[in-house]
Amino acid sequence: MRFFDRLKALFEREYSTDEKVVWLGDMNVAPTDIDVTSPERKRDHVCFHEDIKKKFEEVKDWGFVDIFRKYRPEEGEFSFFDYRVKNALERNIGWRIDHILATSSLADCSTDCYVDREPRGWEKPSDHTPVVSVFDI
Repeated sequence: MRFFDRLKALFEREYSTDEKVVWLGDMNVAPTDIDVTSPERKRDHVCFHEDIKKKFEEVKDWGFVDIFRKYRPEEGEFSFFDYRVKNALERNIGWRIDHILATSSLADCSTDCYVDREPRGWEKPSDHTPVVSVFDI
């Protein structure tokens, strides 16, 4: 959790919320109930624990917009499918723990954001699948 404190301090020190800044990657945090299958069963999981979600939200509140949720506000879209869960992708049992967040000025330039499931059909794919955002800058 100290990582998120240090990251927020970096954003505050090095950037302005008026700048076009993107924060993206595998955050290992599912911030809301719609970001995970069966949230009631995962409350104490490290990626869904209230403490880590709060820290993630504190960094987001510095001035970031969740680009994925801007275009996909509904539940049921995930970026991580655990190989230990049989047919997780086919059964849509997953987590949204990979994120693209941007400051408002950059978010205003976005035109779409989606999860690309196609790479999961490759021969030896990752347990994560890409989150793609399109910006018109």
